[in-house]
Amino acid sequence: MLALAQGLRAEGVQSRVLVLADPRMRPTGLIAEAQSQSVPLDLTPLLHDADVTVIPRIAAWLKSTGAQLVHTHMIHGDLYGALAAGRRAVVQTRHNDDRFRRNSAVQVLTRRLASRAKTVIAISDAVAAFVRDVEGVPAAKIVRIHYGLDPEAVTARAVPGALRSELGLGSDVPLVGAVGRLTTQKGYGFLLEAMAQLPEAHLALAGNGPLRPALQAQCAVLGLANRVHFLGWRFDAPTVMADLDVLAVPSLWEGFGLVTLEAMALGKPIVASRVSALPEIVSHGETGLLVPPSDPAALADALRTVLADPARARTMGGRGRARLEKEFTVQRMARRHAEVYREAASRVPEFRA
Repeated sequence: MLALAQGLRAEGVQSRVLVLADPRMRPTGLIAEAQSQSVPLDLTPLLHDADVTVIPRIAAWLKSTGAQLVHTHMIHGDLYGALAAGRRAVVQTRHNDDRFRRNSAVQVLTRRLASRAKTVIAISDAVAAFVRDVEGVPAAKIVRIHYGLDPEAVTARAVPGALRSELGLGSDVPLVGAVGRLTTQKGYGFLLEAMAQLPEAHLALAGNGPLRPALQAQCAVLGLANRVHFLGWRFDAPTVMADLDVLAVPSLWEGFGLVTLEAMALGKPIVASRVSALPEIVSHGETGLLVPPSDPAALADALRTVLADPARARTMGGRGRARLEKEFTVQRMARRHAEVYREAASRVPEFRA
């Protein structure tokens, strides 16, 4: 979102971000990052899922900013943003094909919210198909815009050697990495089973979530306690990934997988599940390898293949960086968003740019 806000400035579009924040969890990292990038960002508390008191606060904020268009993200933003938007044009973005969105009540809600939007942006072809086929949004209303990433911004934040030093690992120790929330979606239980088949390799697992105790218990059962490193929540993902030999993305479903772009920026090969949007990003045999989901044996074989051939791994990583620079740029993402915004705003006469 911050990268988009920066890119939009170059397209002549001014934006301001409003975060619906849990008062118990101040997003200090996001605030600091927004300040460093000169992206205007405000917070308003969201006390619980059904906190309707947020609607007049959003409406007042929109009025104070003089906004012509409201772009909402995630289900709370879609709901309360649409209710507070008034006669302004509304654009929504779908970021994932989460399983909860298959619930019939949620489908009714998201379909009604989509009817309020001029355009529904999907971040991948897989998500676009989900929005059309599962949520029932007309195809004519859906626009696919891939995420974009500035590779130089990622490499500038990386500190090579820091992670291996932190873990006490030499440069010759094979190191697999995974970055993401410790939830069922990410498939890390299958990754641990795969690691049990790679006796020389270590795994750095960056992220936190409800499955951490279960995953740590699984490590103990599999005899992996000394080879799997739970790093917890990290704000230095580029530094973590800079020391990896390969990034593993064993997700069971994935709306996009922004972590894959970060790995590509750092020239890292990727082994990922062949699900959802991941085949749109990882080119099998070129920038990494794709495997069936929920298949530890196939995952282990792919990781072993990459780790056994460092020269090929470097070539894959280089191709990934080149693919990122061509297909997944911030400029392309921002340009397409600006086009969507202008078209949507033009259909609301009182807010026509």
